[in-house]
Amino acid sequence: MSYVGDRGEISAVHVPGGHAPMVVMRSGATAWFVAPGSLTAGRYGLFRWDMPAQAGGPSPHFHRTFEPP
Repeated sequence: MSYVGDRGEISAVHVPGGHAPMVVMRSGATAWFVAPGSLTAGRYGLFRWDMPAQAGGPSPHFHRTFEPP
């Protein structure tokens, strides 16, 4: 699947708090799989990242392509 726009697209799937699978990284960052491809029919993936100060990593961004799990 590819997206050819210049900016992200507003869309969402509601997952109540505490129901999204979570991963804790060595850096102390926490990632929740809020809406992986398995919940969006492979159309997109939405992940929440909480990162401690100075954790590093990319600035906010989006990907034009997505490989569903």
